[in-house]
Amino acid sequence: PTWTLIEQTGAKTANEAEKYYHGFIIHYGSSLDYNDLNGFFTGHQKPFTVFKVNNQEGARLDYESGSRIIAPKLAVKYSSGKDVQGEYEIHYREFRDPAEIMLSGIPMTFNDGTEEFIFSSAGMYEIKAYKNGEELKVNKAIDVKFEATEKLADVGFFEMDEV
Repeated sequence: PTWTLIEQTGAKTANEAEKYYHGFIIHYGSSLDYNDLNGFFTGHQKPFTVFKVNNQEGARLDYESGSRIIAPKLAVKYSSGKDVQGEYEIHYREFRDPAEIMLSGIPMTFNDGTEEFIFSSAGMYEIKAYKNGEELKVNKAIDVKFEATEKLADVGFFEMDEV
């Protein structure tokens, strides 16, 4: 067997450490990349909230946490570059505590080329757009005003490339 230990080193005090996930996962089988992990935890993940948006009108969408999504007119297009006509769906969900983040399947490590680091998160969100089951591409920026779980100094924003 191959053992992978990921140590949390971000907390400097006991109060900070209380906010971290404490536990372990044992996985038997082949290595799990992002797409595999995402599928592995599907039954335990928070479901998406689905919003309907008319692409020719745009919309302002309010999420239960207080976060707001502003989709401008003509915000999305098909991967072929063709404009989307009429309604499409925005699928949105947030991960607001360590357990939700862990079960999200989103990798919480990054490598700067010399060292691997573990993210400490004030919250995350996932947003995708679909029409008739086909994932759409962004044509104009969709603005997400994310209400983080805490107001922390020195928090950065990262976007995950699924590839």
